[in-house]
Amino acid sequence: MVNLRRIELTANNNLVELMKAQEREMIDALIQSEKSKVTAQSSLLAAWLAEQKLQMSDFATATLNNSLKGGFSGNAATAATNYLTNIPQPNLQNPIK
Repeated sequence: MVNLRRIELTANNNLVELMKAQEREMIDALIQSEKSKVTAQSSLLAAWLAEQKLQMSDFATATLNNSLKGGFSGNAATAATNYLTNIPQPNLQNPIK
């Protein structure tokens, strides 16, 4: 009877350890899944930010410059054109690390 009790206790402990190991594996799999989702989002956001940076730069150097050409003359027109064409591209950083 005592041996049977010991065997049951050992089997129960083994089952608990197996369940703990399975739970750890499941948690690791969930973490990896979420990490891959974040990485995918980061890639999409990086591409979107690059496109936005180009659009903003193009707007300042071309669209806005052409829109203001008729409004200025002489040195003011030259200064406005120089200023707008020399605006650096914005530094849009991806917040997802």
